[in-house]
Amino acid sequence: MSKSSVIDVFLRVRPTKNPSNLFKLNKDEGTAEFTIPKNPDQGYINNQIEKHTFNFAGVFPTDTTQEEIFDKIAKDVVDSAIEGYNGTIFAYGQTGSGKTYSMTGNPEARSSAGIIPRTLYHIYDYARREQELIIDVTISYLEIYGGSGYDLLVADNRSRNLHDLPKVQAMATANGQTILQGLSLKKAQTEEDALNLLFIGEQNRVIAETPKNDASTRSHCIFIVILECRKPTSDVKTVSKLCLVDLSGSERIGKTGVEGILQREATGINLSLHFLELVIDCLNRQANGENIHIPYRDSLMTLVLKDSLGGNCKTRMIATMSSEPDDLPESICTCRFAGRVANIKNKVTRNEAVDPFIIIEKLKRENQQLKAELAMIKGQSIKDHLESYEIDECKKKVDEFLNSDDPAAILVVNDHLKMNECFFQLKHMLKNLNKKTSSQPIAQQPQIPIVNNTVEVQQLNDEVLRLKQLIIQRDNEIMILLNLIQKGKGSNANQSLVLQGPISEQPEIQQANTSSILQPIEFPKQAEIDRQSQIITEKPAVKKQNFMQGSLDSEPMSQTTKTTTVQFKELNGMLSEPINISNEQLLDRNSALEMFRKSYRKAQAQEDLKQELQEKMMTSKDLGMFINNQRNVISQLKDKIEQTRKEQVLLGLVSSDPNQVSTEEEKLIAEYNKQKDIYKQSFDKLKQLKAEVERMSTQLKHSREKMQQDFEKWIDMMLKQRNLSMAATSVLSDFKNLSQKGGEDVNSMVQQFYKNKEICNQLLQK
Repeated sequence: MSKSSVIDVFLRVRPTKNPSNLFKLNKDEGTAEFTIPKNPDQGYINNQIEKHTFNFAGVFPTDTTQEEIFDKIAKDVVDSAIEGYNGTIFAYGQTGSGKTYSMTGNPEARSSAGIIPRTLYHIYDYARREQELIIDVTISYLEIYGGSGYDLLVADNRSRNLHDLPKVQAMATANGQTILQGLSLKKAQTEEDALNLLFIGEQNRVIAETPKNDASTRSHCIFIVILECRKPTSDVKTVSKLCLVDLSGSERIGKTGVEGILQREATGINLSLHFLELVIDCLNRQANGENIHIPYRDSLMTLVLKDSLGGNCKTRMIATMSSEPDDLPESICTCRFAGRVANIKNKVTRNEAVDPFIIIEKLKRENQQLKAELAMIKGQSIKDHLESYEIDECKKKVDEFLNSDDPAAILVVNDHLKMNECFFQLKHMLKNLNKKTSSQPIAQQPQIPIVNNTVEVQQLNDEVLRLKQLIIQRDNEIMILLNLIQKGKGSNANQSLVLQGPISEQPEIQQANTSSILQPIEFPKQAEIDRQSQIITEKPAVKKQNFMQGSLDSEPMSQTTKTTTVQFKELNGMLSEPINISNEQLLDRNSALEMFRKSYRKAQAQEDLKQELQEKMMTSKDLGMFINNQRNVISQLKDKIEQTRKEQVLLGLVSSDPNQVSTEEEKLIAEYNKQKDIYKQSFDKLKQLKAEVERMSTQLKHSREKMQQDFEKWIDMMLKQRNLSMAATSVLSDFKNLSQKGGEDVNSMVQQFYKNKEICNQLLQK
């Protein structure tokens, strides 16, 4: 569905040392006002207009930042391009008014980067955030100089001058589209690749010194970004083209006084801008209902920008101006041109299409899958083994399946032997991957026998067994007490308590039993006995049968002991040496973590990996600084070459043969190409370093997470051991108190004993 859209025009004023007081800017209303007094030399009759007011979609004063320019002008266009709408942003204005700074700026410093590098930042940031959207970025860079087109993205980067660049010609297709023959398309997988292409193109541009600008671009440049966006499971994609245009500045030769090559360049620039203005004027007349031909074919630039002006595109224009008193007439002309551009209407349509390659691949996969299923149903090619070529074929399919970026990729085989072989290859690859990712220093470390910890485990097992026997003994004693209470309801006579059931072989239990066997217990009155027995018998009555058997369920306890032993062995495997830790240190989590880290078996490997990562990051930082310096060297060499050529022009030493250069210029060109090669090699090495740093950072992160998990297991076991020891001490203390006190405290002690017993059982089961 198409929608009509006008071209939004914005005005940006360049900072100047001597701004004119005849120019006023109203940011709130979006207007620019010029007040030009009448020239008294023209006589009494003078119809000159003194006040000129122009309206814009937005105006930006001299203190506007590059970020604000991108957010207010370009961001919306870039977002629309990601959604599938064509977009164009172009800068127009007098030479030296800030067009190139607004469009390109300084890509090396993010704060002063212009619209083109910020567009690349935004696209790749969006791709990183939206994981469900696949975005393919293709970049071209076209230069139009003297009416001819040149490709700025040269493959070998060894162009000596403009004429060495590949020429680009425009050809029209039957459906009215324009094809740029000879313009290369470069895939940019990462943000660094895209910025590197921008840097290469900027180095190949034609720049010269003029009276208005020390580094004036003498050509029109169009940075083209083609975006193909689709969802992983969809065969429908959007293809949009984003054109970022840096037009060369208009200039009046009579004022600038340029001669020679600069004069011819200025004439060609003004002529191409004249054709652009002619197309815009015809579009305005067409919008007013006049049937008129639009002369797009008069120049290469208007033919390339055919969709941007009156076609299927969302277009924005930045009019740049200077408020110097001498520049006000040119600034008024720029604002008039911007007013005519603002009247153009475009019809914006979302470029959505079905990708035939995706459909073909999808049908091929379905065909293979159906053939395989049919072969398995019919029982074809039943074998008892696979040939060597079939094994290689299975391995190749597994490699293609794992390396495919398509989430819809499947692994198709036509019999169970090949299916088993594919599973075997996957298992083999997984084992090799585990071997590679495991740290070599850890694998080579000798296994130190941990004698002390093994002794501690044995002692803990003995303690658990002793507590188990003690609990059995206490259960028997409690049940005897309850029986005596029930029997003594009609009598107040004193009773003697004699324990029944098995006696533990542990020395501690024998001693405890001896002290409790012959102790007489004085029972309370009958009413008190009735009330207390009712409370006591409600809860223990459920487990009476088990208590009278004289033992607990021994199998769960045995399984708990085995589980505890396995856990201690696992914890011992984490540590390179035993840890002696007090209760205070155990309860302080930071102190416990520090002690665990010092004794952690993989701690040294983590430190080695961290040290190696820091070295890689320092190397990457140094290499990045070297690449930035290399860019400056290349820029200086290019300036020297341009300066040498200008000096030769001024001295009249230029030969008619364009391929013949002076010795000095030839040396500079050779050094220029050499520095370009060094830059390319360094850039490739920096990409490799960044990939290694990212991989090592991920590995270090996983190692730290693993250490934290092991610490949680260790401290949990240590706290359980501490709680078990405290519970055992409490049980023994309760038993001694029960055996020493009289009948009045029996019921309360029984209740307290059950509480402690329940805690002990829970700890043992854990």
